[in-house]
Amino acid sequence: MPSLFYSTAPAEIWEAQRSRSLRRLNSIRSLNLKEEAEERSLRRLANEIDRKEVSALGRQERIKVERAIVNRVAQEGWYGRQRKTQHRANALENDFRTRADEELLRRERSAEQLVQARALRWAALAGRDIPKHVKALKSRQMQGWKTDKESVDHFKRQLASEESALRRQEERARERQLLTTLHGIEWGHKQQRFGSARQFLEEDFRARAAGELSVKEDRYQRLLSRRRSMSDMLAAEANYLSREINRLVGQKHSKCAC
Repeated sequence: MPSLFYSTAPAEIWEAQRSRSLRRLNSIRSLNLKEEAEERSLRRLANEIDRKEVSALGRQERIKVERAIVNRVAQEGWYGRQRKTQHRANALENDFRTRADEELLRRERSAEQLVQARALRWAALAGRDIPKHVKALKSRQMQGWKTDKESVDHFKRQLASEESALRRQEERARERQLLTTLHGIEWGHKQQRFGSARQFLEEDFRARAAGELSVKEDRYQRLLSRRRSMSDMLAAEANYLSREINRLVGQKHSKCAC
């Protein structure tokens, strides 16, 4: 009976130790698989963060280019409108001066013709009814003055209407320029608010990603330290088991020899 006990006890102990070692090895393998999955997820997260940072930089560069293009187009449009208004004003001023010179020249010629006609009429008055001729001459003079006054009034009214039209055109141009400027300012404020919100979201995403990375890195370090401690413990236990097995086998051989 004692010989049977000594022959079966080491095998049972060895099987129990072996089953425990296998369970621990399986747990270590599962931990290794979990750590590898964590590492892959960390790599994917880092790649996603890099991709989003690159896309954010690209969007910022594109927004800068679009803003520069819009500013240049607005500036060119404003200069074009100013140039067109200046050309129109210069054309109206030149037309006014030309017509004024023509009107003055016409008046001078009409005055010279009137003087010549008066001289001819006074020269031809010999033997005629002078009071009647003077009355007719005065009536013709009054009619000429009335015609000249009407022409001058018409010219003044035309000049005033052109000046008012030019003034209205300049006011409309200033209003359009003011509306364009206000629209540009509003667009700039909207773009600034959008950029601030996007920057805040990107900073928040980076902060949360950095926090998650730090948490996962700490977890990975803890798992790595635990894995190392488990490996050291298993190595020590394997050495202990080998020593115990060798001791038990030696005792068995010594007892069998006895």
